[in-house]
Amino acid sequence: MMENSVSSTGKEMSQLCHKLQGNFDVDSKVRKELFKLADIARSYEPEFTAANFFVINKGTILGIINIATTYLIVLIQFF
Repeated sequence: MMENSVSSTGKEMSQLCHKLQGNFDVDSKVRKELFKLADIARSYEPEFTAANFFVINKGTILGIINIATTYLIVLIQFF
């Protein structure tokens, strides 16, 4: 789902920054900037919400599909 894709992209970016840090000197400005970027990517993971009422994740989507399917099956039985 989209949520997993976005979250994993942030983690991949953080890992890439840490790998790139090895290519620069310890006191390098670029290395420090990469460390800051990795820290930001790790600490600000996106979260999808429905108007800040509840978090939308894979479980929420699957639950909605489950309920809709159940109601559809019940309605079909009455026709």
